[in-house]
Amino acid sequence: MKRLVFLLLFIFIFCSHLFAENLDTINNRVVKLFKQEKYSECYDLALDLYSKSKESTDSVLIFNSLYYMGFSNQRMGNMDIALEYNIQAYDVAQDLGMLDLQSSILNNIGNVYMVNDKDSLALVYFNKSIEIEKNLGRKSQLAVRYGNASTAYMKMGDYDAALKAAEEGLRIDKELGRPNKIAIRLNQLGDVYHACGRLEDATNCELEAFGYFKEANSKYGMSVVAHSLGDLKIEDKEIDSAIYYYELSMNLAKEINNSLLVQKVSKSLYKVYKNTNPELAIDFLERHVAIKDSLFNEKNQQMLNDFQVRYDIREKELEIEVQKKRIQYDRYILKLTSITIILLIVIIILLIINGINRKRRNAVLTELNEMKDRSLSLLSHDLKNPVIAQKLVLNQLNDNFDNIKTEDVKMYIESLTESVNSLEELLVNLLEWTKYEMNKIEYKPIAFDVRELCFEEVVPLFRSAAHKKRIVIRECDVKLNGYEVFSDVRMISTVLRNVISNALKFTQEGKEIILCFKDEGDSIRVVVKDSGVGISEERLKILLSGKSLTTLGTNGEVGSGLGLDLIVKMLELCGSKLNVKSESGIGSEFSFELKKYGQSDKNNIG
Repeated sequence: MKRLVFLLLFIFIFCSHLFAENLDTINNRVVKLFKQEKYSECYDLALDLYSKSKESTDSVLIFNSLYYMGFSNQRMGNMDIALEYNIQAYDVAQDLGMLDLQSSILNNIGNVYMVNDKDSLALVYFNKSIEIEKNLGRKSQLAVRYGNASTAYMKMGDYDAALKAAEEGLRIDKELGRPNKIAIRLNQLGDVYHACGRLEDATNCELEAFGYFKEANSKYGMSVVAHSLGDLKIEDKEIDSAIYYYELSMNLAKEINNSLLVQKVSKSLYKVYKNTNPELAIDFLERHVAIKDSLFNEKNQQMLNDFQVRYDIREKELEIEVQKKRIQYDRYILKLTSITIILLIVIIILLIINGINRKRRNAVLTELNEMKDRSLSLLSHDLKNPVIAQKLVLNQLNDNFDNIKTEDVKMYIESLTESVNSLEELLVNLLEWTKYEMNKIEYKPIAFDVRELCFEEVVPLFRSAAHKKRIVIRECDVKLNGYEVFSDVRMISTVLRNVISNALKFTQEGKEIILCFKDEGDSIRVVVKDSGVGISEERLKILLSGKSLTTLGTNGEVGSGLGLDLIVKMLELCGSKLNVKSESGIGSEFSFELKKYGQSDKNNIG
């Protein structure tokens, strides 16, 4: 039983698919027949497509069938039938809400109005269609709309607007490279030139258009252009040539069964023969009147008027609807703005309260941090003192102090001092490095004057050592407007202490160490430059890799090997990076950047 159900379901889906494919195939054939100018066959097949599309409830195919039913009748000159189908197609397009379909049908309806000499109304529909196509960005359709609008402007006597629209339509189609459409635009431009009195330009356009249509074997196009050429020959008083083109246009119009073209040519031939061959002229006049009465009958005019009323009402309704939506939108924006302002006020109040609380917390944290720093300082002091005392005692015992000459005592004391200083540096760096490795160091940025930190807190620590080596520590001549940065002052102090200590160790006696501060826009670059022994490229790579490497100073000073690694790690915590430039025998330059203290930092620290 289940297999049977699945089989029936499969057959149903398969048949539905075939049916859908069949409708698409019919639709493609309809379009093909229209392009081949087989308008009668196109209409019959579109009518078949319409009935089948209604069964499938495919609204787009229903629109397409109505569109080509109207368009094919329009090309055959059956304007009343064309208008009827166009109006139905417009209703479907509106129900679908598809602007591209509405544009296409408005363009066709505009052509019907123009054929009925309601040019100002036709222009309303053409301009509406132009507006839609501009929004959709469809250049190919925009060119068509400009061409039709040019004809409407020309018939209304607005030649400047007609010429501008015709030239723009031609420009777009030439840009797109569409020969069949270029021919239509040339014909429309030629008609405008004719109306403006530019007969030579008009003739050139029409002849070029005729060549395009002839190459494409477009009988409809050749018929239209031949009629235009006949009118131009009348202007040039070349009656025989005019009759030739009129008769050519008539024969082509009859071949494609276009009564509208037959009617137009009949009127032209009546004017040609009314003085030379009255009998033949009356024949053409009767044909013209008969066709005109059938095409532009009372029913046709009533349909045009009814549609215009419907269109105007619909446009007013849309305008009212847009206005209502605009009012609703404005009210919505007003409410949203009010709510936003209230929320901003609440947020500002909360931020103020939070800032006050943050200041209080920061004060407590700063106090705790100072207590911790003092504790660590005392602890390191307590660790160093016993070692120093033991070393003094051992040196005294070992060297037999009683036998030491007076002049040698100072030398031993200086040697002992240097050793102790080295041990102190080791302990301090070791404590900092250990805290880092145990993730006990927290980055706590504050605003501080980096120059003041250098010359009032760090540099004084090395006055004795610098004096001993006759080294001058000075500031470069460049001065800044401000030196306030936003970083961790304790870490930067450690970094400066180590960098200056290294510079002293590796600078020969009598040289100098220069401290510079450079403005880098959002940051200040701190530069410590020495004129020491420098560092080779190979040793610099080892040092910057984080590996410990101890080197004796110029006077035999001993380093811990942890200083540079500690500098790199602390600068990383501060969001900075150590830059080193060095050349053996010339000196080294150590630098790093610190963010300036700005408005955003003021907000961050409350």
